[in-house]
Amino acid sequence: MKKIAFIIITLFNVITLAAQSVPKVPCTGCAGYGGMDTMAGFMPCMMCGGTGYMTDPNYLNQQAYERGRQMGEKMRKEAEERANNDPVQLLADGMKAIADGDDTKGYEKIERSFICFGNKNALFILGAMSELGMGTDVNQEYAKRVYNAGVKMGDENCKQALQRISKYGYWEANSTNRQGFRNIIINHIVNVQSITNAAVSNVFGGSSLENNSSSSYGSSSRKCSSCGGTGECSGCGGKKRYWQEVGQYTGHSTEKLIDCPICRGTGRCGTCHGSGRL
Repeated sequence: MKKIAFIIITLFNVITLAAQSVPKVPCTGCAGYGGMDTMAGFMPCMMCGGTGYMTDPNYLNQQAYERGRQMGEKMRKEAEERANNDPVQLLADGMKAIADGDDTKGYEKIERSFICFGNKNALFILGAMSELGMGTDVNQEYAKRVYNAGVKMGDENCKQALQRISKYGYWEANSTNRQGFRNIIINHIVNVQSITNAAVSNVFGGSSLENNSSSSYGSSSRKCSSCGGTGECSGCGGKKRYWQEVGQYTGHSTEKLIDCPICRGTGRCGTCHGSGRL
């Protein structure tokens, strides 16, 4: 019995201390009086239970904000985990990273799509990036091995790449060719032109990527699907900056004017670089 009594007292003390640590303010229902006198006697306030105090609303808002932030972070991590274990999503994310100029991230995701999940559709891009030194060191031998693996798995792009190497040699790893390949990825993402087997022969079978700019696909007259032809960043609407809450919620605004993280303060669409056309 003594042990049970000790446990009960300990729990009571813990709960009491926890309650005391919660910031209190005078009750708005009874103005801190705890209730009111009536003909039937003293009637305790229903809002504060007769204590005259209530939990600080700003504290409750802060707690709600923290719970929401933690839940959002948990959902973000779960979504990221799902994406990292989906070969199709990995390939799509990798191509998006290449289009955005982040070749290292693009290479890592595309490589994972194949190595971890055997996605044959990742092989041509993996080989091309190895040829051109995009997100990795130039490695022609590795590129050829990748293309051969793709051919064995029935990938037409890899077949055309080997034919091109046999006829013209490897692509030169220069900035012009890298941008030409990036433009191919961009055009594929925005569905300006689907890369069919017939197109592969013409686009990937040549000796050089120098002419593979966006305009070479007849896309200069096509409206950019990312910005709708405005040329403006879809995140800030071309304003370059916007106000964002940068502090914890305290009941007062703590906003700060920041550069748009999508366009990095340029105000231009990252897909068409502000031209509105592809």
